[in-house]
Amino acid sequence: MKTKQLLNHASKYTLFAAAIMVIYLLLMWIVNANILKLNLISFLIQAFAIIFFSLKAIEVARVEYGDGYISYFNAFLLCFIISFFSLLIFLLVKLLIFYVIDPGYLNNLVNSLIVELEMQKDMIPESFQSFATSENIALTYSFKYQLATAFNYLIESAILGLIIAGFARKKPSINENF
Repeated sequence: MKTKQLLNHASKYTLFAAAIMVIYLLLMWIVNANILKLNLISFLIQAFAIIFFSLKAIEVARVEYGDGYISYFNAFLLCFIISFFSLLIFLLVKLLIFYVIDPGYLNNLVNSLIVELEMQKDMIPESFQSFATSENIALTYSFKYQLATAFNYLIESAILGLIIAGFARKKPSINENF
């Protein structure tokens, strides 16, 4: 698979995965849901979108460009590009909402999280109480921290790409060579 074909192919599926994540984010923003409390759901939606569209991209590339198989490197690149850039688009839209369009939204989310934490402080183990302060929570959702997640996305995308590529690529069988 040529580099230009790979990039064109990956960009289409990147936009599909990013669209699902951005639509979820926009829906949560519109209904004023606390997306910070829904981290598990956000993670599952991101994982589903990335894995589904990565596997779909590999399958289509295998058929259209590889005569039934795809190299590990090409499968990895497809997964990595789809994962990293869809997460990056998601992050940029999240930053746009949090810091440009509706800066009060993030403040409300963090404040409600802090209030809930204060109400449940006696239920939190003592070893965790020193970390669960309002300052640490506010710092966790700061602009600087949000930008640092882009580096985490880079590492996560590489690991996910290695795993998915290992499962998804298909070596030609011995019988197909005859």
